[in-house]
Order: sequence, then structure tokens, then C-alpha cells
Amino acid sequence: MYKLMLPLLLLQASAAYTQKVTETGRVIPTAAKTDFIQHANNNLDVTAFGGGYYLAFRTAPSHFASKKSQLVVMRTQDLEHYVLDTLITCGADVREPRFCVKGDSLLLYYFEGGTHLFKFEPKKNMGGGQNHPQRLEPAD
Repeated sequence: MYKLMLPLLLLQASAAYTQKVTETGRVIPTAAKTDFIQHANNNLDVTAFGGGYYLAFRTAPSHFASKKSQLVVMRTQDLEHYVLDTLITCGADVREPRFCVKGDSLLLYYFEGGTHLFKFEPKKNMGGGQNHPQRLEPAD
């Protein structure tokens, strides 16, 4: 089993759209089930929402395109104990998760690519872009 070690940089946005570093450290999410973690873990985003924190990252056999890649979304209240919130698979390469908090909604955007190891094969959605929004619900 591979351990997941990602640098964590929590940013707090003010009304003037500036960012302030509030804490740095290493993140090793703990969850009841972690057998989905693969060898390459990268492309992360983190945000505060609904009284907790959400961490999204890509896991795959390597950094190259793979139909086995997945986006993992984990949530935590204390930045120590994480639970799996969402696991996104599409049978193609998936990467570049980006959170967007809009009012009381948390949206997750991500890139969907192809399956060939060394080809750039972006998929297009109905709007002409490569990002697919997914709404996440706050944990109770």
C-alpha cells in the first residue's frame, strides 16, 4: 500500500480577493478505506466549506494519462482525520481538480482526458470546455 503525502497550504480569501497563508504542513489522510490510493498522487486542491475542509487529488498508476486514474475528494473537520467523500472515475484520464465555493454551494471542476499514455486527448463538454462541474454537499 502506498502512503499519500501531500503538502497542505490553506489559504483564506478576504473580501478584497487577497490570500493569506494560515497554516502549512503535511497531509496524510486517514480513512476507513484507502485501497483506492495508487502509486502517483498529485494535482490537488483544498478549500474550506461548510465548517470543514475538502481535499481533492488525482491518484493513478503514474503521472501520465491512464484510464485507471481517479479523482479523490476527502473531507475533514480537524485536518487530521479524513473520510472519503467522493471518488470520480470515468474510464479515462481525470486530473486538475479545482474547487469553487459559490454561495452555499461547493463545486468541483476537473479535466477529463483520454487513455493513451503519451497523447493529449481532452474531452469536451456541452459548453465547449474540458471542465466538468460537480456539486458537493456539505457533510452533516
